[in-house]
Amino acid sequence: MLQNLILKPSVAHTPHSNLSLNILGVDELFPGFVLGDFAVLYGSRSVISLTSLLCVRTQLPQQLGGLESTVVFIDGGNTFRLYNIVRLAQLYQLDTQKVLGHIFISRAFTVYQLTSLIMAQLEETVKTYNAKVVVISDIAGFFLDTGVPAEEAQRIYSQITAYLSNLANKHQIIIVARIPDLDYHICTRRVGMVPKTVDLALTKRLIYKSLRDETTDKVKKQIYDKRQTALKWILVTCFGYLGFSNSKFGTVDGHIGVCAFARESFLKAVHLAEEQGFEVVHGIVDSLWLKKLVRPSMIIIDSAIY
Repeated sequence: MLQNLILKPSVAHTPHSNLSLNILGVDELFPGFVLGDFAVLYGSRSVISLTSLLCVRTQLPQQLGGLESTVVFIDGGNTFRLYNIVRLAQLYQLDTQKVLGHIFISRAFTVYQLTSLIMAQLEETVKTYNAKVVVISDIAGFFLDTGVPAEEAQRIYSQITAYLSNLANKHQIIIVARIPDLDYHICTRRVGMVPKTVDLALTKRLIYKSLRDETTDKVKKQIYDKRQTALKWILVTCFGYLGFSNSKFGTVDGHIGVCAFARESFLKAVHLAEEQGFEVVHGIVDSLWLKKLVRPSMIIIDSAIY
């Protein structure tokens, strides 16, 4: 599952054919993407912000480092951030609705949907919307699903990357794909000892929370609340023990994986709050401090393009 990464565009192209990032300290090393490039971005969650930046800068005039073009966005990881697009559009003093209207989004929920969107329909879509830039989020995520046979996943993934490279060169467009920052395989066929143990405490806690909320008896409400609180701290201890070096059943990778899922949920909550017009003042572990803002006029583009 390897493909060439674009490190530096060909010097044979003129600067006006570049899609620059306009990031201080980066532009000196990487002048930008060139028409015909197929690049794969890998890194932390900040890469999501980079794809949002590309969606907006693509629409800028060429003299400002853009391409004056529409964008096709294939969302394979639910990473399209409307709030980021709006904020960047306002930063560049662009019409928010026009910017959103020039980004054509389609979402894939399985490896086969993603394959169809790319292999069967992407070329025609690029022609229809005259798009010079295609962004594909989490292109490799679905192929790590244990429900997809490894050999089949590798074969299809290789075909897709080769196809995208040829498509970018054929139509002289820029295709930027992003892959997830965690390369873990999570087994969905068997449940391990740790998940089974944690599930017992988690299920009982949810039951006690439900009983606490339903009862009108003050004494019972207090009893149920104390029990669910005790179970909460048992679960917190289980999480910490996963990363303990002398733990008999712990695993550092499991501890890191839990943290990754927690960050993912936390960031989704942040983005959801921002899209509803709130400003995130502070956040820690499982809590967000929000402040309501005056929401700018905007529209949500959420219709399939194919």
